Amino acid sequence: MNFCAACDAPTYRAVHARDNGPLIPYCSACLDLRPIPPPKDPMAKKTAPAALAVAPDTAIEASQAGDAARRMLQQLKALPVTAENAEVVGSILVDVKTRYKELDARMKAITAPMRAAEKGVRDLFRPALTALAEAEALLKQGLSDAARAQQAANAAAMQQAQAALAQGDVRGAALAATTLTPVQAVEGVQMKEVWNFRVVDPNSVPRELCSPDDAKIKAYIAAGARQIPGVLVELGTQVSVRTA
Repeated sequence: MNFCAACDAPTYRAVHARDNGPLIPYCSACLDLRPIPPPKDPMAKKTAPAALAVAPDTAIEASQAGDAARRMLQQLKALPVTAENAEVVGSILVDVKTRYKELDARMKAITAPMRAAEKGVRDLFRPALTALAEAEALLKQGLSDAARAQQAANAAAMQQAQAALAQGDVRGAALAATTLTPVQAVEGVQMKEVWNFRVVDPNSVPRELCSPDDAKIKAYIAAGARQIPGVLVELGTQVSVRTA
């Protein structure tokens, strides 16, 4: 089976590109078209989609806000924070947070329709993409299972041949060797052996292969733990900002 040169559909049909030219696969639907559509050029470069246009006033607004925010940041990097000026720093912090929320709200107001449109398009294509992804996984698993089954059969045949040779049965070894079949190569598909794993007994996994669970440690500390082996528990200050 090949794939149609025009639409990539599976097909067993093929036609000559020109008189006595090479055979090119086409599906029945594309063969019914006149003239026959030319095959896609595999070397053709894909053009990037056009960027979404942003209104000039919005671009100017964002650029000015960015310049102002960067200037403020540079000034604040040189501002020492002490107990004496904490009230002033706090008022600046409230102003920074207020500006952030205003700009974030402005950005979301602009991007909300875009996100809604994107969601609508994704919802339209999701059933087809989901089915195709499931079909791809199904076929990949089938090819993988078939390859593993063939490898297992070859391994059994090799063991049988070796056992026959060990007993001096050359004819039996030769017969066993005739059943060896290489895993068939499929055009357009690459297969290689990989090691997979699944955890069947978490308690037996070596310590060096485990990672501390931050969420559990936080919950343990919130419950009152202050001494945890391998963990330094320190008292800090969390700062939050309330804006109008």
